[in-house]
Amino acid sequence: MNGRDLLKVLKRDEDLQGIPVVVLTASSAPTTSATPTTATPTPTLLGAVR
Repeated sequence: MNGRDLLKVLKRDEDLQGIPVVVLTASSAPTTSATPTTATPTPTLLGAVR
């Protein structure tokens, strides 16, 4: 399972949807995207981790 697969699983599970998740990669593959698939407003994200 890669990071994108994990995010799909988390989004489908109602118990896990509210958990903020950050996936980092060290991949050098040319197909790796640095663009987030879903943007979370910074205040929302910061409030969740405090």
